[in-house]
Amino acid sequence: MQELSQRIKRIAVNTLLVDEFSIHPAVVELQGNRVLSFQPLTEEIAMTEWVGGTLRLKKEGRVYKVSM
Repeated sequence: MQELSQRIKRIAVNTLLVDEFSIHPAVVELQGNRVLSFQPLTEEIAMTEWVGGTLRLKKEGRVYKVSM
């Protein structure tokens, strides 16, 4: 069984800030605080948790992570 911090989670937010651009609304797939993918939210996606608000991503090397 995977550790809780390593499970893949899909969340939806009102605004996603990435580098110099933003996506309104957006879906982000996370494993811990590491971003696996992100995209505009264009339709309801099963198993997606709506958290709302704004999420900022920070690039660390070749990967994005959630910026706290």
